[in-house]
Amino acid sequence: MRFAIQLMIDGGDAVVETQEIISFDRSDGALSINELGLTLEEAKRTLATLQEAHHGSTGPRPGRRQRTCPCCRRPRQLKDKRTITVRTCFGKLALPSPRYRCCQCQAVLGTVAPAVATLPERVTPDLLALEARWASLAAYSVTAALLADVLPIDKAVNASTIRNDAMRLAERLEAELGPRAGDVRERMPGHRTRCRSPDRP
Repeated sequence: MRFAIQLMIDGGDAVVETQEIISFDRSDGALSINELGLTLEEAKRTLATLQEAHHGSTGPRPGRRQRTCPCCRRPRQLKDKRTITVRTCFGKLALPSPRYRCCQCQAVLGTVAPAVATLPERVTPDLLALEARWASLAAYSVTAALLADVLPIDKAVNASTIRNDAMRLAERLEAELGPRAGDVRERMPGHRTRCRSPDRP
């Protein structure tokens, strides 16, 4: 017996696009522990393929809005076409990131990349929260292995990536707290002032 999961894209017009996400076979009428529900690999593959299909259908496309100069409304000259990579809980997404030359109406010459300016963070909040939560409970390498086990991210993260993301998140939270960051650290259970070593008898 063949099962298929399809994505239906309804853009509001008369055309409805249907795209098959994944298919898998099961024995007809047989009861087996190996065929109950979805396997972990099937679930991971389904989520990764669904994200790719969704991004391909609704993802951002560079158009007239990005190319138009916000000051004089004239089209800017295209310098080159690049891509940026954003990490999510379900894999990496490659987003188009064209670079345009600054308009002559501006005093500063150079290039501008609207996608880079719009997405300074290259990790989605969901993945960043998972990394920080698990990294607070286990080593960075263990966290990377656990994420790869349960999410379709393959080798998109490693111990260094987890550590760097956790440090950036901590710096951002401390910046948001401002002067209160020191008070919060002092109230933490693990915070201890260094005591003077006792004198020898």
